[in-house]
Order: sequence, then structure tokens, then C-alpha cells
Amino acid sequence: MKSKPKMLVNKAKCLLCNDVITSKHSHDYVTCQCGNLSIDGGREYARRLYQKPNSYQDLSEYENQI
Repeated sequence: MKSKPKMLVNKAKCLLCNDVITSKHSHDYVTCQCGNLSIDGGREYARRLYQKPNSYQDLSEYENQI
């Protein structure tokens, strides 16, 4: 069984207000300035909560990603 690549940066961009937000550690809940997008989890897990579907871009970086 293949393991998941390790997350290096947990980051996303809200396409409504153009904020780029980063969760730096587990349970670090961060929200963009317009309130549409929140992320959580640091490098442990990637949780995305949003008000409008298709309103964010995932910018997370993973090990061995090129």
C-alpha cells in the first residue's frame, strides 16, 4: 500500500477576496478576510470550510511535488 505524500505547507487562496491563508500547526484555524474560506490542520491534515462551492484554490505543497 502506497503512503500519502507528507504535507509541507497547508495553504489556500480565497477566489472572492484573493486572500492567501496558511494553517501552520494542528488546530490552527485560519479564515480569510471576507469570511468565505477557512482552513485548519497545519501539516497534519487539510480541512477546508467554505461558504460558496468552487470559491477557493488549494495551494498546499507536498513532499516530492514537482
